[in-house]
Amino acid sequence: GDMIKQSDVTAVVTKPHLPYKATAGNLSEYLEGVKENECERRPVIDYLPSYDFTIEIYGRSMETYLRSGDIVACRY
Repeated sequence: GDMIKQSDVTAVVTKPHLPYKATAGNLSEYLEGVKENECERRPVIDYLPSYDFTIEIYGRSMETYLRSGDIVACRY
């Protein structure tokens, strides 16, 4: 087959996805205990403004604006 040259591969820019689910309350106690190497890396969402990480929403306290299972992009 055809060989792929290193120059043909475009690097994908990623951001951390926290290994927690966001619920009502303060995230700072969780963020201080998370190391970047513990986070899954997900491709940057180009059409969003600058953000630092993503996290999954859990629970119903933010409905109807955000639903459990939604992924949100956050700045820290």
